[in-house]
Amino acid sequence: MWLIYALLTACLWGTGQLFLKKGYAKISPLWTAVIDLPIYLLIFVPFSLVKGASFDINPEDLILIFIVATLTVAYYYGLAKGQLAVSGTLIAAYPIVTVVASIMFLGEYISPLQILAVGSVIVGTVLISLNDKFRLGKNKSLIIWPIATAFILGISDFVAKIALNGVSVDTYNLWLPLVSIVSVSIFWSLDRKGRRWQKEKNSSSLWQTLIGVTMISLGFLFFNFALSLEKASLVTPVSSIYAVLTVILSFLFLKEKISRIQRWGILFTLAGIFLIGG
Repeated sequence: MWLIYALLTACLWGTGQLFLKKGYAKISPLWTAVIDLPIYLLIFVPFSLVKGASFDINPEDLILIFIVATLTVAYYYGLAKGQLAVSGTLIAAYPIVTVVASIMFLGEYISPLQILAVGSVIVGTVLISLNDKFRLGKNKSLIIWPIATAFILGISDFVAKIALNGVSVDTYNLWLPLVSIVSVSIFWSLDRKGRRWQKEKNSSSLWQTLIGVTMISLGFLFFNFALSLEKASLVTPVSSIYAVLTVILSFLFLKEKISRIQRWGILFTLAGIFLIGG
């Protein structure tokens, strides 16, 4: 069942990214988090309460959930700093961080075949994210920011798994958007420049952003269910294949070309998923 949840996550994230390509990039990281928040609350809180989530939670677990929420907001800033052609490729390797951390610190064991499958998925995802504009150049920040962002994403999934080992997935889903209010408020108080809303620049992109953010929030819901059922070292690589769907949908609807190396990436990714599912 976890594999179905992880693949649903990838589908929602991949489709959501298609809408965000039109709107997300024009909105500041802070406003991205602000737009995310009410949608997050409307989706997660009612669903979790209906499923029987509890408001009772240990302080240690609450701190872990707060770390996940804060890292999610920090991810938006890291994504905005890098050059997309470079950052998209390097960030795609973030499952490596989760896999290594989960094996080293959580004692997760994956078989040699699963290692091969996970490696195939990660390599495929990175290849899919490559494009003709990928150039590192002399600007070190082009490397530093994407690597930092990949680290943030990888650690976020790792910490989420630790939290889910201590609380039910429904309680986790209830508290995640609630503590996100605190995380977003902290960034709002610190980022005065990011508070500016340029109406003429951003209003036309708002609807695309809202649709994209809604789909990505739903994806996180399924991701949390998958993570509660299986090892993070397997769930994170599978959910990260949303890049495959984004490339395919961009080809179908935005008429973007798929390069030869991206085709190889799709093959590597699908082979890895087949091995994991088998």
